[in-house]
Amino acid sequence: MDALIHHLEEKQELSPREVEVAVDLLLDASAPDEKKERLLAALSAKGETPGEIAGFVEAFLQQAVDPHLGLLELEGPTLDVCGTGGDKLDLFNISTTAMFVSAAAGAVVVKHGNRGITSKSGGAD
Repeated sequence: MDALIHHLEEKQELSPREVEVAVDLLLDASAPDEKKERLLAALSAKGETPGEIAGFVEAFLQQAVDPHLGLLELEGPTLDVCGTGGDKLDLFNISTTAMFVSAAAGAVVVKHGNRGITSKSGGAD
């Protein structure tokens, strides 16, 4: 990971293979959080290129898990609800509220998210 961080600190664009390695490292639970933070901070400071963004999307999609929901067999419209987080106002999770309202209106809601970081609760709480 140090080589990737150095590469980014030198303002060099990551190759598609380097992006794949970065995603593997970011998803590795045994990799130190401090290194992950440095990698993401260096990428942000350099500025993400369209090629890097596309590479990260592709690499994360390759790691995604298909939940096998059988969406075509569900009754009613199906929608995904996820908030962006980071409001820094210490409020409640509005996307979860939107999920309850949508479900009450008859929609099948697929909700995903993470633990709260800047608020009292996140989508996974």
